[in-house]
Amino acid sequence: MLGETYEYYGDMKFIAEKVSHHPPVMAVYAEGPGWEYWATSGAESKFWGRSLEIINHGTTHVKIGDSHYQW
Repeated sequence: MLGETYEYYGDMKFIAEKVSHHPPVMAVYAEGPGWEYWATSGAESKFWGRSLEIINHGTTHVKIGDSHYQW
């Protein structure tokens, strides 16, 4: 639901929120001992008559110790 957040705290911290409905965009952040994860994700869809194309937009990051990965 737009504007709602989900949060969990314990050994790890996780926060997610739906940022936009049209286009659908989600944001997420998580961390734990020695790692961090954050991402934005959105999708664009096209209907081609008998097929559906879904194009993912967004960037995902993972930081483990001093190493940072992005895709």
